[in-house]
Amino acid sequence: VSNDGVVIGLTEFVNHIVDLFGDEIPKIFLLDSCRGYTELEQRPKRVKRNYLIAYATQDDSVSIVKYDGSYWMPEVARHLREVDDTVVNVIKKANLYVQENLDLEYIQHPVLDDKNFYSGDLKIYQGVEDTDKPPSAVAVVKLTDEKPTMSELMNVVAKPLGTDWQKLGLALGLDQIEDLNVIDSQNFGDVTGCCREMFVLWKQKSCSMYCWSTLQTALRSDKVKRLDIADKIHERRSQLKSFSDMYNEFAKDEPSLDCIMEYVGCHVESKWKAVGVELGLESNVLDSIEIGNYRDPNRCMTQAFVKWKEMMTKPYTWQTILVALCMPTVHDKECAKKTANILRENKKGK
Repeated sequence: VSNDGVVIGLTEFVNHIVDLFGDEIPKIFLLDSCRGYTELEQRPKRVKRNYLIAYATQDDSVSIVKYDGSYWMPEVARHLREVDDTVVNVIKKANLYVQENLDLEYIQHPVLDDKNFYSGDLKIYQGVEDTDKPPSAVAVVKLTDEKPTMSELMNVVAKPLGTDWQKLGLALGLDQIEDLNVIDSQNFGDVTGCCREMFVLWKQKSCSMYCWSTLQTALRSDKVKRLDIADKIHERRSQLKSFSDMYNEFAKDEPSLDCIMEYVGCHVESKWKAVGVELGLESNVLDSIEIGNYRDPNRCMTQAFVKWKEMMTKPYTWQTILVALCMPTVHDKECAKKTANILRENKKGK
């Protein structure tokens, strides 16, 4: 323990932790503690397989904590959930995020000096030799980082976001005066309109990468603090991936309108708006369909499928339809299952 009350990690202690585990499978160790110069001068005794040790800080550096706990560990956990990459690259990105977003106001012990406290460190071992390449065994499959549709942004984010839209805009890299104030004045303070224009401008300017993970990071930032929406996005992305994998065999099969209506439309026409939303149609398009078809559910459902094909808001495949049916907004997994079975039988007949 130093004079500042900082606990310095010992090589023997780290080795002891690693040695507690066998060599049967590759392992990942996440260590959030202060460190001394001699850390890991010697390799742990029992290493025979790939393993990775990720530290919250560099050699001879302190590890920072907030009043409510670790500063580094939650970001590593969040990046592992949300970023599509190898574990090594994900942790590197988490380290960079912590370094760039460190807010000293929330630090519990300002033992900073000239310590390189904010920059994480990785030790990668493969077999018995060190390597700069990520061990193949620690590559994992995570959520694909796709671009959200405007329909998804408005329904999943804008509705619960409300008046926090300007905070999110700033977190996404938009300018308060040139962008957000203009949007606010042009929409006369209408929150829904402001949210939509903010998302459109974010996509156009590419201030930050236009994808789900960027949006989740912004929502979790200290500027916005809307973890509820970020968690909702993560849940939705997980569901989409799960159902997409379930019906991946139909990812290249284009449907005909007659078959869609026969297998699906006639069963879910009462939920045609929810289906339209999952197909990426925006509310103004759905409202236009409703008015133009005299609110007749069957005609509205048909036109929603037509608009989906014309606008290509999402891939025009059976997979997209089946996934839409499974999502909580539509909630008709039984229809999806029956339709998939029919499609499989049709393939066999050919």
